[in-house]
Amino acid sequence: MTGVQTCALPISDQKKTLEQLGKTFATLSTANKIAMLNIYKNLGGERAFHFVQAQTEIKKLNDAATRTIVEWPDGSAMDAVVDIAKNNKNQTLRILAIRGGLRILRENPMGEPSAFAYCRQLMQAADRPEEKRLVLAGLANIKSMQSLRYVARL
Repeated sequence: MTGVQTCALPISDQKKTLEQLGKTFATLSTANKIAMLNIYKNLGGERAFHFVQAQTEIKKLNDAATRTIVEWPDGSAMDAVVDIAKNNKNQTLRILAIRGGLRILRENPMGEPSAFAYCRQLMQAADRPEEKRLVLAGLANIKSMQSLRYVARL
C-alpha cells in the first residue's frame, strides 16, 4: 500500500478524501497519476468514478483511466463500462469491458430488470464466442422469465 493509500484510508468522509487526492493528483507526473487511478478505484463510488472518467479525456491517461473504469468495484461505472464494451475502438478494452461488466453484475446485485438490460447490452457488444459464453453464464444467474426467453432466442 502506498503512502497516499494509507493516508486516504482513515478518512471517513469520502468527499474530503477525494478533495485531498485531487490536490495531490494535480501535482503528479503522468506515471504517478496512472498509478494513483487505482486509489480512486479502491475508494469506489460515484464521485471517484466521475473523477477517473474525466481522466479519459486526457490523451496520456486515456488507456489507464479506461482500464480503471472497467475494473471498477461497484455499479456506479456500469453505464460507462457498457459504453466502452460497445463503442471503444480497441478490441482488448472492449473485451475487458464485457468481462468487467459481468463481474460488476455478479458482485453488485442490482435487481433482475437492470441486470438483464445490462447483460443484453453486453451480449450485443460481444464479438467473440468466448465473451458470448461469459454473457450467457451471466444471464443464467438472472432468475427471470425475461432472461430465459432471451437465451432461448439466441
